[in-house]
Amino acid sequence: MVIFFTGGLNFNPAIIPADLSFTPNATSEQWLADPSITNTVGSTITVTPTTEGVNCYTYEFIDNFGCTYTDTVCITVLPEITNGVPSGFVICDPTGTAATVDLTTRDVEILNGLAATDFPITYHLTQSDAENGVGAITTPTAYTNTSNPQTIYAAITDSTTMCVVVESFDISVGSAAYNTVPDIDLCDDPSNDGFEIFDLTSQEAGILGSQSAMDFAVTYHTTQLDADAGINAIPNPTSYVNVQTPAETIYARIESVTDATCNDTGSFDITVSPTPIANIPMDIIACDDVSNDGIATFILSSRNSMVLGAQNPADFSISYHSTQADADSNTAALTSSGYMNAGTGPETIYVRIESVLNDECYNTTSFLIRVDPQAVFNTAQTINLCDDTSNDGFEIFDITSNETDILGTQNPTDFTITYHNTQMDADMNTASIPNPGSYTNISTPVETIYVRISPNGNVNCYATGTFDIEVSPTAVANPVTDMTLCDDSSNDGTEVFDLSTQTATVLGTQLPADVEVTYHASQADADADTGSLALNYPNTSSPQTIYVRAENVNNTDCYTTTSFDLILNPAPTIAAAADLQLCDDPSGDGVENFDLTVNETAILNGLVPADFMFTYHTSQANADADAPSIATAYDNTSSPETIYVRVENINTGCYNTTSFDLIVDAVPAIATVSNLEECDEDGDTVAIFSLSDRESEIINGQTGVTVLYYASNADALNNTNALDENSYSNTANPQTISYRLTNASGCYAIGDFIIEAVAAPMVITPMDVNNCDDGTGNAIADLAPVTTQVIGTQTGVTVSYHESQADADNDSNVVASTYAYSSDTTLFIRVEDDNTDCVSFTTVNLIIDPLPQPSLLSQYVLCIDNNGVLLNGPEVLDTGLNNTDYTFEWFLNGAVIAGSNSASHDAIEPGDYEVVVTNIATGCDNSTTTNVRQSGIPTAYSVDVTTETYAVDHQIIATATGPDEYWFRLDDGSYVNNGVFNDVSPGLHNVTIAERSGCGEIIVEVFVFGYPDYFTPNNDGYHDTWNIIGADRLPITTLYIFDRYGKLLKQLDTVGPGWDGNYNGQPLPSSDYWFKIEYEQDGRKGEATGHFALKR
Repeated sequence: MVIFFTGGLNFNPAIIPADLSFTPNATSEQWLADPSITNTVGSTITVTPTTEGVNCYTYEFIDNFGCTYTDTVCITVLPEITNGVPSGFVICDPTGTAATVDLTTRDVEILNGLAATDFPITYHLTQSDAENGVGAITTPTAYTNTSNPQTIYAAITDSTTMCVVVESFDISVGSAAYNTVPDIDLCDDPSNDGFEIFDLTSQEAGILGSQSAMDFAVTYHTTQLDADAGINAIPNPTSYVNVQTPAETIYARIESVTDATCNDTGSFDITVSPTPIANIPMDIIACDDVSNDGIATFILSSRNSMVLGAQNPADFSISYHSTQADADSNTAALTSSGYMNAGTGPETIYVRIESVLNDECYNTTSFLIRVDPQAVFNTAQTINLCDDTSNDGFEIFDITSNETDILGTQNPTDFTITYHNTQMDADMNTASIPNPGSYTNISTPVETIYVRISPNGNVNCYATGTFDIEVSPTAVANPVTDMTLCDDSSNDGTEVFDLSTQTATVLGTQLPADVEVTYHASQADADADTGSLALNYPNTSSPQTIYVRAENVNNTDCYTTTSFDLILNPAPTIAAAADLQLCDDPSGDGVENFDLTVNETAILNGLVPADFMFTYHTSQANADADAPSIATAYDNTSSPETIYVRVENINTGCYNTTSFDLIVDAVPAIATVSNLEECDEDGDTVAIFSLSDRESEIINGQTGVTVLYYASNADALNNTNALDENSYSNTANPQTISYRLTNASGCYAIGDFIIEAVAAPMVITPMDVNNCDDGTGNAIADLAPVTTQVIGTQTGVTVSYHESQADADNDSNVVASTYAYSSDTTLFIRVEDDNTDCVSFTTVNLIIDPLPQPSLLSQYVLCIDNNGVLLNGPEVLDTGLNNTDYTFEWFLNGAVIAGSNSASHDAIEPGDYEVVVTNIATGCDNSTTTNVRQSGIPTAYSVDVTTETYAVDHQIIATATGPDEYWFRLDDGSYVNNGVFNDVSPGLHNVTIAERSGCGEIIVEVFVFGYPDYFTPNNDGYHDTWNIIGADRLPITTLYIFDRYGKLLKQLDTVGPGWDGNYNGQPLPSSDYWFKIEYEQDGRKGEATGHFALKR
């Protein structure tokens, strides 16, 4: 039960001074503690009283003046009814679904010792009817069920407290049904005699299914005939020993405890499965692979026959597991056809053997699996010996010298190594070599030795391998002559000698494939075969001794040595030569005659000329080869052209080279230069010229050249009286200007061009241009007529318009001839002579004339009555403008209104109106539109209460039709446009139907019948009684009031004050109460029920 508290404080005016008022505020409020309070949320508590009688709860309130207030709520807990639970009716009728029973035979079970006079019992068809005490079965002693099964509800009422308890039971009509159950399979004991003790009653719940053991009994028999007759039932079904093996059939009979003819039978088998014997198998021992990781693959199923022994494999299945628990639970079975061990040492494998008929019948055993290490033969090197002086190909070998390599990381004490002459001897471990430390080869030059390595712990895990022994011949180094070279031009004392040119002499008749020749800087390096020199070897001194080693490629220990010297002669030390440079002759062919010998003294740089010889060449290759050479008086073939000089020492034949270039400098090229014109602004045929404006044409892409300007050709040739290239005033018109073009080598050329002063175009300042606003604050100007004003009859000129003088000066940002502008604007006009590029400037002003701005409302309304008579017209459509400055033209629905040409128009017809206004001064026009519509009160309407009389929630729907849209209001609420009002309170209401523009309204009165949700009979003058609202408006109205158990408390005349909350003169507690009203409305009788709350 949930209790909530609300409250306020009222003070006696007598205790408050006349001039003093105050409002106390809560500083603390709470429910006082009680063990039956199970939850508290703010001022709301949930209580669960555990004792009968009155249980009271106190709420405490303390204000900011220290005053404490309390209020107590009491709940009366009535005694609990200690009834019993009734059993159902099970009627055996194989052919029917209905039966007649005496429901009152369940009274004794329900009363459970209670007095029938104090606790009357009624039977009902629904839980709700039983709880509300209505719809009781009128013939409980002979009731026939209407559905199968059917639930009956019994209501037990305490006649003192009126408390009610409802119990239920079923009526079922049908026959006994045997439900199929699975067979029972037991494992045989260790005797394996095929007999075991069975509990047949373990099948009973399954046989019964949903049938109650109180209604049906189950017996067990050894034949079908006994089960059908219900005789010779097995006397000890909980401990029955089978009489047949391995399987026996048991026959069960299910029979109604009240009707032996209502029965059914069925059967199931009991089976005894043999328990297998798990024989102990042999362990499995495997050799590891070469990884020696302790892991191998085991075929566990190879132990199946050992585990089975003499048992038939078809009767049993075998699985292998890593733990005893897995074997017992038959989980995590290992792969029996290829199981890989964990590699952590010996491992126990657990075997499960089970019956194929019953997997609960099993046994287990175990065995070990182990991986022994595998011997590993590691690669051994060939043992190679140099032949002695006999060169017979045989030597004495210590073949045990490879044992460390063969074993690798394996412990020598764990293994035995033997040596053999064949693979078969090694595999069979027979005919081992008896003297491996001093073994003489029996074949030459190469012999194979076969090795067997066996673990001392398990000789089966052995390995074999081979290596070769070889006898090699000794190489001979034959003597060679010294090598001589000239130093290069650097004379650094070092040159690269090709030592490989000595190799053929060193080898003599020996084959290069058999003997390797290497070169060394010392005898020690040659003997140690270290520091081998590159075949292209730069000497470190002159002379320098080189030591040669010739060795057998198959055995580097078999070698001999010899030596020779490297000798290096110096090259002539010469100086670099300067380039020879000449200007081209007037022919401009780029060819001149050069004396090549002018550089010889500089090249020798102090050397004695008699010791050296000069030759000249056109390539470095020719100079190095000393052929072919060229004449010392030489015409160049290109510019620049490189000449290569060879200077050779006639005593040693050593030479050096240098080079220089022959350069013929070309004169600058003279280009065609256009005339240079400047505008003559004052008409005196003189202008100031920037002669450098033609510099790019004169240079014409050449680089490294300079330009000077002269008044005559003679001044240009003599390079005198150069002119100011940036500011020169002409002395004649036109005038020829000469220029001198000089390149970086000092070669020059002379050219000229014409300068001339020309006149500028004439311009006329145009009139201002006026345009009407286009309605967006902008206007568009056509500049073509302006151009005609500016240039008059001139031709050969280009006119452009710009938004600034700077743009006009630069001839940039030209505006279009159709120009849009948003405010009064000045454009700058550029007029340019197409032939001379001379320019003149002027301006034009662009003006925007504003549009007229007529103003009308978006809509006007003409109110009419239901006969179409105008009530408020005409409506004046006033533009707000005057007739002096503007002209007006009015339209209705697109048609001109004849005679309407004023600033306003009186509208008496509905429709779409438009007015076109023109400014008389500027000619600019504009228009605006409005709409005039007719409206009035509705021509038809309705206001209806759509819900049933005395419904819990009420709805009113108002509708209206007419010339316009209508709005609806309930009482003094807000207007809505759909006329639907929900949750309307009972009583009298006014519904207003109003035209949306104020053309009138209709008020309709409507009454809603209903009742209040609660009343508070506290004699405080507020809600002290409860009655139906509006019942006085209905004839023949009777009102009944009931408590929550359906007990009639009061029958009222609805025209009176109503119910005061008393029963037999005593006030009833706060609770929910029910009512029923019988009424007549519009000639139709009706009944309504509901409930309300009594609050104290």
